[in-house]
Amino acid sequence: MKSKSIRRTLALSVTALVCGSLLSSCSRCPEPTANCPMAVPVVETINPADVKPVVEAKAAPADAQNTEVKQEDQVKPEDQAAAPGAKVGVKSRSEIDPKYLWKKDRLFASNDDFKAALDATPERIALISACDSFADAEHLMNCLDLYFIIHTDINKLTLYSNMVNDTEPSPEAKANQQRAGAMLNEFMDKAQVVRKALLALDKETLDSYIASEEGLKKHESYIRNIMRRADRVLSDDAERVLSLAGDVLWAEIDLNEIHSNSEEVFDAMISEMALPVIKDDAGKPVQLTLSNYSKYRRSNNRDIRQSAVNGLMDTLKKYEDVFANAYIGQVKNDILFAKARKYDTALEAYLDKDNIPVDIYKNLLDTVGKNLEPLHRYVSLRKKILNLDQVHLYDMYIPLTDSTAEQKTYSYDDAVSLITAALAPLGEDYIAKLKGEMDLEKGSIDLMPYADKTSGAYSCSVYGVDPFILTNFQESLDDVSTLAHELGHSIHSLYSQEQPPGSYHYTMFLAEIASTTNESLLNDYLYNHAQTDAEKIDLLVDKLENIRGTIYRQTLFAEFEYLAHTAIENGEAVNAQWLSDLYAKLINKYYGPDYTIQGNEDHEWAYIPHFYYKYYVYSYATGLSSALSFANLIEQSPENAAKYINMLKAGCSAPSVDLLREAGVDLATPAPIEFALKSFDDTLSELEKLLIK
Repeated sequence: MKSKSIRRTLALSVTALVCGSLLSSCSRCPEPTANCPMAVPVVETINPADVKPVVEAKAAPADAQNTEVKQEDQVKPEDQAAAPGAKVGVKSRSEIDPKYLWKKDRLFASNDDFKAALDATPERIALISACDSFADAEHLMNCLDLYFIIHTDINKLTLYSNMVNDTEPSPEAKANQQRAGAMLNEFMDKAQVVRKALLALDKETLDSYIASEEGLKKHESYIRNIMRRADRVLSDDAERVLSLAGDVLWAEIDLNEIHSNSEEVFDAMISEMALPVIKDDAGKPVQLTLSNYSKYRRSNNRDIRQSAVNGLMDTLKKYEDVFANAYIGQVKNDILFAKARKYDTALEAYLDKDNIPVDIYKNLLDTVGKNLEPLHRYVSLRKKILNLDQVHLYDMYIPLTDSTAEQKTYSYDDAVSLITAALAPLGEDYIAKLKGEMDLEKGSIDLMPYADKTSGAYSCSVYGVDPFILTNFQESLDDVSTLAHELGHSIHSLYSQEQPPGSYHYTMFLAEIASTTNESLLNDYLYNHAQTDAEKIDLLVDKLENIRGTIYRQTLFAEFEYLAHTAIENGEAVNAQWLSDLYAKLINKYYGPDYTIQGNEDHEWAYIPHFYYKYYVYSYATGLSSALSFANLIEQSPENAAKYINMLKAGCSAPSVDLLREAGVDLATPAPIEFALKSFDDTLSELEKLLIK
């Protein structure tokens, strides 16, 4: 998922007992800004003008010595004014051509049908109580069939209510969304009997059931994955205590959708902390918020972007002890729950949920750590091109050149043509599915921005129903790339429908591979067909920023998370200063000698919500690394494309690492990560050649 794009995931992303979410095909944005609503809980509307690609208008060379915020730029209290919010779009939904709106009737024919299904759900949930023991194979089969039927139907309720709330918000829509979520919670609570009854069976009995009952074959991978962690289950009393304490290692929902008490403290602090007033490009006072922070951080005026960064970082410093105690509390809880279930480390526990070996994580840290020189070169190039004496945090988000991308517009038909041509190496079957989802008559895409529609973009799906895409298409190249990204999720979901419900949905470890593979193929196609050096430069910078933000930066986060957990597991004393020192050490390591930490920039860790997501961020880096390898393999031969599509079809029917290996990418080795960082190095070299012409 590209850091420059606005994307979001559904708040109620449902997970079965086995693998990834059964509802949403998206994951969180890697950059924590209000432009990624699931990253930071900010209740503000987004101004479309604030949303631009990284490569935009050229920044005039700043006075290298003039790095301090001038006294006259500090706004007096009487001059303070809050920045007004703005809704996405100007037209109302009723003014939008219906062909640009998704058709929810594939879920429910009408809102009345939705309400009727919602009303009938409690009685259906009660049926699962009969599945508290499995005396024979037939009863086990019937109970698993029942479990997945009810689960899928509840997923339809939560999906439908989310879609309505995101496009036609109202008090009634919000109430329906909350009620559907409550049904989901009730089902998760009642359905624990299925897992407990399964775990009560010994291996011999279970094997005999599967061998004797043909109807159990479709549930075998589901059953085996539950039994894989049988030794992590404690007594009923111990399970009850852990549940009351907030343990989620056996939760029937994406772990990252369940907020811990520590994360609630973090969310409250992020939402309530008061940021200072700064001056905008016109010299007018403006309230700094997390919504507009990224806009001012990339201002062409260095004083403005510095004041934005200093404003946030100084505020984080002010509350550093609160943020530190919240995060340390989260880490201690992670460790407590892991140790209680007999894991050696929290890393082992939280990766084991998706059956990911710890060596995958450590291989990422080790391989990226050995390939930091290209990132150091990139920082040095920024310093040279932007004519800076030092590179700071606020110098990493401004463009290197004049952009041609913003001068071109792309109609939806243009986007369809570009995406179809770029993804052609994936083969006829993939393209047929792609065209089907892009056909506006099908109603899979809610395309255009309009008043009250949520910002961003996502793909969402439920078993047995073709997926949906929400986007806010405004005819930029970034919008084309976003559409290709979300279509990657949707086609992955379509292919995985070939699996039974228990192994339908891919894990979060695989979630971003199909989407970023599409983006990589599109970027390669655009570069190969670029007609000017300026177009090539835009695309090269875009690729560099994508790899920097998604592989280098997320691996830095992953290393921070790992070292913080390890220190506390080893009994070291950790506090706010320790965390800031660690973050500064990693920033210096990753960005090199031409990057300078200024002021309180070492407190950036304090507002990263992903540190509460329980060893999650590494999957961004492994995902894009895999995608770059897959794009290269797919462009080489149809046989490689076929292997890739077989991986998409597999859902979570086998361990994710095995599925990737069979498709040609082995994340147990350094090769895919080395290939990605070699790609960064080669791209940087090509950019340097074009810039010195």
